[in-house]
Amino acid sequence: MNFRQFFLFFSLIYCNSGQLFSQDWKFYSKQAEKNYVAGELQQAVFWAEKATVEVRSKFDSQNPAYSFVFDNLAKIYVEIGEYEQAEKLYIETKDNRKTVLGENHLDYATALDNLALVYQMMGNYAKATPILLISKEIREQNASTLHPDYAHTLDNLAFLYEQLGIYEKAAAFYWQSKEIKAQILGKKSTDYANTLHNLAELCMQQQKYEQAENLYQECLKITQKVEGKKSNSYATTLDGLAALYVKQKKYAQAKQLIEESIAITEKIYDKFHPDYALNINTLAYILSKEKAYHKAEALYQESLAILEQRLGKHHTYYTNTLFQLAMLYEEQENYPKAEKYYLLVNQKKHEQLLKLFPVLSEVEKLSFYKNIKHFFNTFNAFAIKYSKENPKILCKVLENQLAIKGMLFVNSQKLRRAINSSQDSSLVNIFFELKAQKEKLANIFYTDTKQFRQVLQQQLEQEKQTLEANIDKIEKKLAEKLANNNLQVATNQEVASWEDIQKSLATNELFVELLRIPNEDNLQSLSYTALIVTAETKQFPICVQLNNGEELEKAALRFYKYSLIDQRTDNESYNQYWLPIRKVLDIFLEKQAFSKIYICPDGVYNQINFNGLLNPETGNYLVEEQNIYLLTNGKDLLTKKLQEEENNFAVSLQNCVLLGCPEYDLPAAETELKQIDSILTKNNRKTTILLNENASKEFLKNMQGVSLLHLATHGFFDKLPTNSTSPTKNPENITHPLLRCGLVLGSAKTTDKTAEKTATKTINTDQILTAYEAVNLHLSDTKLVVLSACETGAGEIHDGEGIYGLQRAFFVAGANTLLMSLWKVNDRATQLLMQAFYENLIQEKYSPQVALKKAQQKLREKYQHPYFWAAFVVVGK
Repeated sequence: MNFRQFFLFFSLIYCNSGQLFSQDWKFYSKQAEKNYVAGELQQAVFWAEKATVEVRSKFDSQNPAYSFVFDNLAKIYVEIGEYEQAEKLYIETKDNRKTVLGENHLDYATALDNLALVYQMMGNYAKATPILLISKEIREQNASTLHPDYAHTLDNLAFLYEQLGIYEKAAAFYWQSKEIKAQILGKKSTDYANTLHNLAELCMQQQKYEQAENLYQECLKITQKVEGKKSNSYATTLDGLAALYVKQKKYAQAKQLIEESIAITEKIYDKFHPDYALNINTLAYILSKEKAYHKAEALYQESLAILEQRLGKHHTYYTNTLFQLAMLYEEQENYPKAEKYYLLVNQKKHEQLLKLFPVLSEVEKLSFYKNIKHFFNTFNAFAIKYSKENPKILCKVLENQLAIKGMLFVNSQKLRRAINSSQDSSLVNIFFELKAQKEKLANIFYTDTKQFRQVLQQQLEQEKQTLEANIDKIEKKLAEKLANNNLQVATNQEVASWEDIQKSLATNELFVELLRIPNEDNLQSLSYTALIVTAETKQFPICVQLNNGEELEKAALRFYKYSLIDQRTDNESYNQYWLPIRKVLDIFLEKQAFSKIYICPDGVYNQINFNGLLNPETGNYLVEEQNIYLLTNGKDLLTKKLQEEENNFAVSLQNCVLLGCPEYDLPAAETELKQIDSILTKNNRKTTILLNENASKEFLKNMQGVSLLHLATHGFFDKLPTNSTSPTKNPENITHPLLRCGLVLGSAKTTDKTAEKTATKTINTDQILTAYEAVNLHLSDTKLVVLSACETGAGEIHDGEGIYGLQRAFFVAGANTLLMSLWKVNDRATQLLMQAFYENLIQEKYSPQVALKKAQQKLREKYQHPYFWAAFVVVGK
């Protein structure tokens, strides 16, 4: 989508208002419109400004003449890139229409559309988003959805979501707009062609290249027939098709098209228009692939100058051009210049995250973060390569990770804290409304529909879609309310340097930040990097590269998992996952054990237990050689007094709740809970044991003020345990990762009651607590959550965000420390492990990490293979 496409319909607004003018106003406005259509933009500005001056002097602000001339002038300001001037006029028009016509009038909605479009051109998506949503709602309330203006609103929302990488929403809006325009304007109209162009661009972003090319070709035929080969719309379509060919590495075809597009654009405008800047960016990229680096650099610099002048340095297009220039310098091995531009891009993308997170829903944040993570990953890959020449750049890599790692996670935590600390009853009511809607949605996904008729299944699907839309809307409403109350802190705004990490470490302590670094151009070159900091690290972190990332995530991981399942001796995984890091550690302390090694895992490292890795050289497991502490973010070291917490952790566990569901083929669960209860009560702890039907989902939802929560039941990810009835959808087919995992609570259902011996017990799907719902539990006072169940540490892995699963849900809900499992556990072994863990934790007053380590060592006396004793890990925030 180019700049002019946004404003093609503006000239239709108040097109019959000329009768309100004297002949002078008519003449000025007609001259402006005539010049505008002819592409004579400076002359159009002259006449439109004269019309505005005259109207201001002759009419009051309630006269429709105001809207007419303001819209015309603002439209031309936008066309020439004077966005701040356009913004002022559109704000004045919006306020005027609100006063004169009211907030529910369609013309007020149009004013909102115009203002939002200017914000989009300025790259201010945070301001544009709520305005467009209000406009859409006004048109829907006025039953004005089958109208070109409504289609334009959808187009603009779609383009906004496309820019944010929220492609699913963008596609839905574009297709809806396309159908409206086809019905109202016909399939040969320019407006219809514009939507085809937008859809093609989106398909290209989604790598649906064949579909994108078909859409571009159809758009090209319409624009050629309606507007001709010298029109801006035709040039824009050529540019889009050229970009598609670039994606497919068809550089010769792309170059021919983009050169034709540039010639048309330059003739219509000049060499100082944003469209021209974007065109020459495409040409510059093609030239770089032809290794014509000097020509490419000159074009990028020319584009930067235009975009800076017309859009400003904070605009997304300006930042993206910086990024292209950085990659060009990297390709030429001009690393100092590449570093300069990459760092500018990182700074601007981080600023964009801070601005946009407060106005996005949870699902939108996830999509946007995935999209923007590409820029940070590219910088990391470059920096690791450049670090051989300039190792100090590793400081920036680590600081970058500290700033953005777990950003979505931190945002969710802070939102909960802001709500809990608020005294605003309306804010709390919105939160409870959101909670109720999420619970309804989760219940729909796990409703047994086998006996439903097709019409009821369709109704359930419709209800699901309605709930998802409501949740999206309520989350935005909640974010807006928080922002208005100055309660919302969007992301990791606390700045932390790598030196802060270094200073937080005591002698003999060590910190390891693990980074997964994908390569989008070559998937086989996926790598991992460990950045190591000790108290003695003075100049920069130590870097360990593992260039076999694909092997670590596929063959090595399969070997690791099957060795556990088959209970085979695993002499390989230690060498794959830990030995390269250990060799560097040996340099520091000459093979002496560190008192603590703090690790922030990423990617595949979330799926292994370091303690269970067998050192083939010594025959010892890593649990015997090192003390490893898992963190969710390196900044936890700066805020958490670990030593103090270790001494007082057991004391903080006073009000303890133990839940178990032995009916789900977990006979040892009841014994486990009784043993833990005995340890706790002997040490003067208040305990509550709830079994089967009493260990319900409803109890957990209403529970408050608990310092220890222990859950002994089934956990699942992607697939429910085998003795379950069929839900509406299989979990693996559910889009939202937190809906695909959870815990099974309550009592089992007896499906055949004819005879007790033949009765079959199945999972009660009404008692499934998904991670999606667990986020809303009241755990702000909970120091420790123990998930004594299978695969409670499993989930969907997101680079830089950890695991989307129960771990994330319980931490967001407020839990301080979590004990969870990485694979399906043995019922009897788990019972013994938990007994030893609580003895160490409560009686010996060890920290959870040390208590688990000693429990694992004790269990090894009975069960030698790590399958039995290494399934559980402790993670602290």
